Amino acid sequence: MDGFEPCPDRILSDFTIGFFLGLIVYPWRQRRYLWRTKKPGFRVLTFSKKWWRQFKKPFHFGRWLGLLGVGSCAMTAIRGTNDLWNGPVGAFMIGFLRPENRFVKRIKKGIRLTLIITAFEFVFELWAPLNGYYDPAVHGNLFTPRRMQTGVNETTGSQFTETLLPYKYPIYDPHSAMAYDNEIDFAQQQRSTFTKRFAETILGPIQQRREPWDLIISSATTPVEHPNN
Repeated sequence: MDGFEPCPDRILSDFTIGFFLGLIVYPWRQRRYLWRTKKPGFRVLTFSKKWWRQFKKPFHFGRWLGLLGVGSCAMTAIRGTNDLWNGPVGAFMIGFLRPENRFVKRIKKGIRLTLIITAFEFVFELWAPLNGYYDPAVHGNLFTPRRMQTGVNETTGSQFTETLLPYKYPIYDPHSAMAYDNEIDFAQQQRSTFTKRFAETILGPIQQRREPWDLIISSATTPVEHPNN
């Protein structure tokens, strides 16, 4: 589901998200889903066989999202690229490989998981301006491979690679040297009113707490004078 992280970390991240999502929709004190009207009664969590029963449903949520992460990583390794197609295709593969006696049920399960993951992927792509910008000349559309950039941390001097996420509106990269030199905040770009308000209230404080770093730009290196000149 979270296709922006490296594959080993993506599986653990998906499992954790699914587990806590299961805790929200299936509270252990109520022992029922939130959308169920019948309440079977209050039961206190005990360290016995009931312990597994209390966390059985949340564990199933995490298990399925972890499997979807495995499918996305498998398609990334097979196709050799990281784009939006890996999530839906991997979800269909996981749903189709589910042990079922009937072939039609496996097809329906794969289609259902594909539609769910496709919806999640579009939401994450359209509402993720934290780590990158959208450049039509580079990305083209949402289904093109994501662009990778290499950066260096000003504090530690360590190099790392970061993925530039496609975004709906053309905005500056908040981590680039251009944004820092011109004091351009990504929340002040020309975007829709709702998106701008959302970025200023929610994403603004998060962006300010990030450590500043400069991009390594090979074409913009500073010339060094030769000592003999």
